Amino acid sequence: MAKEKQIRKSMHCFIVLCLLFLVPINCFGAVFSHEKIAAVHYTSGHWAPSFWSNFDTDNLTRDFTRLKDNKINTIVVIIPWSGFQYSIAPVMFKEEYFQHLETLMHMAGEHGLNVIFRFGYAHEIGEVPSTPDHMERIISINTDGNTWDAWGSYVEKLYKISQEHDNFLFGFITWEDFFLLDLMRIPLSLRLKIAGRLKFDEFLKKYSIEEISRYYNQEFTDHAQVPIPSRDSKAVALFYEFWDEYLLSIFSRTKQLFPGLSMEVRVDCDPSNDDRKYICHDKTFDLNGEGDITTIYYTPAWGAPNNGDIASADTAIARLKYLIDTIKTKTDNQIFIDQFNFIDNTIGFEKNTKIASDELTKFIDKSAPLISKGTIGYALWALDDLNANLLANSSFERDLKGWCVIKGEHVKKKTAENEFEVLLHRSGSINQSFHLKGAGPPPDNNSICVTVQFTAKPEQGAAENGAVSITIKDKNDAVLKTEHITMSSLKSQLISCSDLPAVRQGTLQIENMGEDICIDDVEMFFSVQKNGIYTTDRRPKSFKDQVIHMNESIAPPQKAPMYYHGDQIKRSLFDGLFNDGWVGRHLSGEMAVPEQKKGKIQFAVEIYVPEAWRSYHNAVTLSIDGIKLSKKNIVRGYQKLIFDLPDTLAFGHRTSFLITSDKAYVPSFFDKGTTDVRELSFLLTGIGFIDQN
Repeated sequence: MAKEKQIRKSMHCFIVLCLLFLVPINCFGAVFSHEKIAAVHYTSGHWAPSFWSNFDTDNLTRDFTRLKDNKINTIVVIIPWSGFQYSIAPVMFKEEYFQHLETLMHMAGEHGLNVIFRFGYAHEIGEVPSTPDHMERIISINTDGNTWDAWGSYVEKLYKISQEHDNFLFGFITWEDFFLLDLMRIPLSLRLKIAGRLKFDEFLKKYSIEEISRYYNQEFTDHAQVPIPSRDSKAVALFYEFWDEYLLSIFSRTKQLFPGLSMEVRVDCDPSNDDRKYICHDKTFDLNGEGDITTIYYTPAWGAPNNGDIASADTAIARLKYLIDTIKTKTDNQIFIDQFNFIDNTIGFEKNTKIASDELTKFIDKSAPLISKGTIGYALWALDDLNANLLANSSFERDLKGWCVIKGEHVKKKTAENEFEVLLHRSGSINQSFHLKGAGPPPDNNSICVTVQFTAKPEQGAAENGAVSITIKDKNDAVLKTEHITMSSLKSQLISCSDLPAVRQGTLQIENMGEDICIDDVEMFFSVQKNGIYTTDRRPKSFKDQVIHMNESIAPPQKAPMYYHGDQIKRSLFDGLFNDGWVGRHLSGEMAVPEQKKGKIQFAVEIYVPEAWRSYHNAVTLSIDGIKLSKKNIVRGYQKLIFDLPDTLAFGHRTSFLITSDKAYVPSFFDKGTTDVRELSFLLTGIGFIDQN
């Protein structure tokens, strides 16, 4: 029994349950790493709403290598609810997206990247429309059982995936994706109807009807008569209070399904339209006392006058420090900055305070100690600036999904094995309908235009330069504008057409006006998000080196340990290891050799075999740097196998090891009640070099 207690202590998470009942359990993903987070939202150069419909597995190795080169150790993965679960009645999942997520998680682990989930994201530009849309879902999520059950099935599916990968850190939801404040802008009749659906009247019963009437400056006789207030009403204070409780309710209920959950809280204050001037949301900062990590965001607009002014680095740093300190007065939770947007060019907020461009390097340098001391880390919104692309499957990597093609075909590129394009014959065309809803530019804003760009190349042997037409149509199929473009050569080139009309709903059409032509990487965007440390064509910005230095200072590279034990033992570090710590016939990996020999250096392997496996007989052989060492027998229970090392072993470097078991057993051979049919040899509880002084 003492040995079993030792195993429980070293492996955490009730490992004895795994041993006794032979149920693979992975709890490591729920344990936050001690390493500070230097993260980026991973969208592979795509705009977040259109990321998953443009997902390309072949880019993962390239992208993750580049992230590591920029000293990033974590990625935030944005998971849209309406994209992954495109129907809630009946519940229907986009299984292809879940498969992509599994692949992404695995590849991130292979590259030494941890993963954080932001789920419930509001926007998805894909070829499959969601039913209902996101706003309808968040209106009914807290009051309609079917909607909640659908949300729950989505959350549970994501939690299961997260627990299958030991590079998972935690997940969070955010106020941004449950944004009810826009409801204060809709017509009165709808505000009254939706108030009933939200059960706003039930919330208001904490106030007398006389108090409510004074807030609204209108006489009511019953709470059911009270609508959601208009944006300019003093009663907005009541709706802000309702919204805070609504967010905390969703958080608490969701945390039951996704343990370890965090929430990004609204750190901005909103106008109150009364003597208070502003209403803040600090009651949400502690997450009802139920969370361990409070997630926040930062832009230079926080605590600033936002009248088109420019802030110095010192002024912005003082505000950042005050933000972190303010959060800490309301909660003992650890703080994570999900979006560290020291540059923010969001459309509609042009007057927000900005940091002087020649002061950004100074600001970033001074941010590092604040983030290191006051938080568990931060995330950039993007590594590169992003075109806000409104199209799905832009690179045709997912066949022709989302596109209508006339006189054209999906073909493999001659220059790349796993990349595709569209071959358009003369008079051929491609078109895609778009419906932006909340993801696009503000409605009725004539100052917003779109740019269409794509690569085009005449087919080999063409006798003349190519020519194309680009057309934007509205939702009624009426032509708003057509541009004709002649290619300047017979080589591949980027076609770009700006100042096209922006509409919420319409169709883009590209037609070939000449000989056969190949088209790829079609984008239609209304803005460029300039949150990256590189431009859209991956040229470094002036402050890129400061960000990399900040990443290195808050999350310095970790030296490979000489010994792994307990929750340090992760599948991403070893080949042949299962999530729950069990080993098959072979186990291999790399280990740091001590820098100098102090005493007698040996190699130890700590293992456990259940006492109930009565007919178990086995032995293991260790090889170091390809040199086979002695064989050791395994007995049931806990044991520590000690191997003497070859005299030729060099110190102060990394070495490879291989452990080979003579046999592997199927657990069901010993326990007829289990469904575990894996071939296993032992449970690994510790491994590495020991110094016998």
